Amino acid sequence: MVYAWQISMKHRNFLYILGLSYIILGTVSNLYDRLAYRYVIDYVDVPFFTIINIADVMIFFGVCAIFYKEIFIMKASLSSRKTLG
Repeated sequence: MVYAWQISMKHRNFLYILGLSYIILGTVSNLYDRLAYRYVIDYVDVPFFTIINIADVMIFFGVCAIFYKEIFIMKASLSSRKTLG
């Protein structure tokens, strides 16, 4: 995962960098909580919804950013290449 992050930094893929950063930060946060406290403690209780784990939300948004980049932006770049060549 860190290797992919370094490659994306080289090519300046903003959404990929953002997504991998969120995934890495969320994973490290959960790992720290598990090692230090033996359970995850970073919860936010939303009164009208449910209890949310911040690290898991970061992982979710990281995956969403990478999927968005891969599906929509790469698709647009491939279709523009087909029209040019």
